[in-house]
Amino acid sequence: MNKTHYKLLIITMFFVVSCQKTVPPPPPPVGTDDSGRTTETLQTPIKKDITLKSNIIYILDKIVTVENGATITIEPGTIIKGTYNSSTKTRGGLIIKPGSKIIAEGTIDKPIIFTSNKPKGQRAKGDWAGIIILGNAPVNLTSNEFLTPARSNFGGTNIGDNSGVLKYVRIEFAGGLDGETAITPSKWTALTLGGIGSGTKISHVQIVDCEQDAFHFIGGTVNCKYLYSLRNRLTDFKTTFGYSGVVQYAYAHKDKATPTTSASCLFSENDYAGSYNTPITSPTFVNCTFVGYKTYLSTTYAVHLKNNTRLGLLNSVVIGHNHSLFVDGPETATNANTGALEVQGCIISNWLHDSLITNVSFNIENWFKKQDYANKLIKKLEDLGLPEIYNANPKYIPSTNSPLKTHANNQSLRLVSNLIDRNTYSGAFDIVDWTQGWAIFDPNSLDY
Repeated sequence: MNKTHYKLLIITMFFVVSCQKTVPPPPPPVGTDDSGRTTETLQTPIKKDITLKSNIIYILDKIVTVENGATITIEPGTIIKGTYNSSTKTRGGLIIKPGSKIIAEGTIDKPIIFTSNKPKGQRAKGDWAGIIILGNAPVNLTSNEFLTPARSNFGGTNIGDNSGVLKYVRIEFAGGLDGETAITPSKWTALTLGGIGSGTKISHVQIVDCEQDAFHFIGGTVNCKYLYSLRNRLTDFKTTFGYSGVVQYAYAHKDKATPTTSASCLFSENDYAGSYNTPITSPTFVNCTFVGYKTYLSTTYAVHLKNNTRLGLLNSVVIGHNHSLFVDGPETATNANTGALEVQGCIISNWLHDSLITNVSFNIENWFKKQDYANKLIKKLEDLGLPEIYNANPKYIPSTNSPLKTHANNQSLRLVSNLIDRNTYSGAFDIVDWTQGWAIFDPNSLDY
C-alpha cells in the first residue's frame, strides 16, 4: 500500500468513527422509562402470589386488591407509582385483604418507593390514594367495614396474625380522595393498618407529603420501629379501636408552610364514643420526637389523648406546638389518675406557655409534673440542644450537652417488654441518625 492510499484509509476511518459518535442513541421503546426500566400496570384483583421486580416500574391506575390468601412480594429498589384520573376523579391505591400478605423488604440503599406518577417538581400531596393492610388481629368493633375505604370487614382473634413485612419503604404524595364525584368520597390515609397482628414486621417506613393522616393503626397488635412522618397535612400517628402494639423510634415533623388546625402528631382514642369496648386502645410509644409548626394555632395539639385511651408515651420530646398535650374527656382523665394512661420521661419545649390542656376537672399540670414521672418543661428551644431542628435540612442528633441525652425514665412497667429497647435518652435519636441512606427530605427533586 503506497503512502497516498494509506492516508486516505486513515481519513476514511476517522470520518466513520466520528459520525458514529455523533449519532444519538435510539429512544427507549414504548413502555420504558429513561433508565431503560419497563413499566407495567398492576391488574386487580391479585388472587395468586406475585413478585414485583426492581427493573420494572409498576403503575397503580386504580384500586388494586390482593386477596384469596395471595402474597405480593416486592424486590428491594422497586418503584410503584400511583395515578390520578381527572376524568373519573379516581386515584390508584393498594389494599391487602385479611389472609393475604405483602412482603416489601427493601434495604438501606435500595428502599422500596411508593410515589406519585407525576414528573419531578410537579408532584403534590394527595396525588394517589395510599396503602391499606387488613388482618385478623383483635379490633374492638366487629362490624367495621366503614372504617376504611376498603369497605371490607377485618380483625379477629389472632393476636399473632402475620400480614407480611414493610421494611425500608417510602410512601410519598399519598392521601388523596378516591371517587371525588361521589356523595361521600373515600379519604385515604397514606398507610392504614387494620387489625394487623404481631407476626407482621414493620420498621424503617417513611411517609412524606401526604394530604391526609400518615399512619393509622385501627386495632391490632403490630409492633413497629423507626417510623418517620414528614410534612403530612393531618395526623402523623393515629391509634384507634383497640390498637395495643408498641411503636419505638418515631419522628414526626409538621410542615411550616401549610399549617393545619386539628392536625396532631399523635392522636389516640378507644373509639368515637369513649366506650369500654375491648380491647381498649392501649399502645406504647417510646422514644418519639414530635416537631410542630413553630407558629400559633389554637386548635392544634401535638399529643391528643381522647375518648378513654390508655396510651403510654414514654421517653419522648414535643417541640414547637401551641398545645403540646391535651387530656380530653373524663374517661381519659380517669385513666391518667389511675396510671392506666402514662406520660413519663418526656420533655415539652414550647416558648409560648406550658401548653398542657384539659377540658375536665383534672389538674393536668400536677399530674404531668409528678416527681415519679420525671417529665420536664423547657420553654426555650435553644436549651433543648437541637439547634438545627428547624433548618431547611434538619439535624436530628441532639448536642452533647442536651438534656435529652440523660432524661429517660425507665420506671414504667410497660418497658419490661422484650420488644422495647431500654435507653437512657429521650426522643427518637441519640448519636445515630437512622433516617440516613433510605429516607428523603425532598422527594419532589428526584427523578423516578
